[in-house]
Amino acid sequence: MIYALMGLLGFGLADFFVVFLSRSAGYLKGILWNTIFMFLYLIGLLFVFKSQTNIFGIETTEFITSSVAGIISTVGGISFYKGTQVGNLSVLSPIASSYSAIIILFSVIFLSEVLRPVQVISIVLVVVGTILVSTNFKNIKNLKLAITDKVVPYGLLSLVCWGTSFIVIGDIT
Repeated sequence: MIYALMGLLGFGLADFFVVFLSRSAGYLKGILWNTIFMFLYLIGLLFVFKSQTNIFGIETTEFITSSVAGIISTVGGISFYKGTQVGNLSVLSPIASSYSAIIILFSVIFLSEVLRPVQVISIVLVVVGTILVSTNFKNIKNLKLAITDKVVPYGLLSLVCWGTSFIVIGDIT
């Protein structure tokens, strides 16, 4: 439970700071600095857990799979950072953070996993909530495209990339 709360707090605060960084320094500089800090953080963790981790004992297929997952994830990150620069985080973040829907979809299709009814209901609620967050109800009356916020495509690209990268990385874990 404590790890879940740490993740919730960490991701929430990170999104908040990303907006300031992207809008002041630009989205490419923002993702560069984020990557540098993440790298330094991971190096620090390697020292803490050095007896449990052998980073040099990686096989070629693991290296290639990790590289592909990293590239896909980076494309999602670039899209997210660009989205923070052009639109509202309150719309972008729920969309991009729904990447677990991609993981669930692939798990059901390719891994033949079965969902319980309560899980299906929960997934539907997440999807409906995401659609409601990104809908401009003023445009529904005029029969215009309801999903008009300019960050929606950035959020959707992040959602697909991040979900796919977790599927790819799941092959080696």
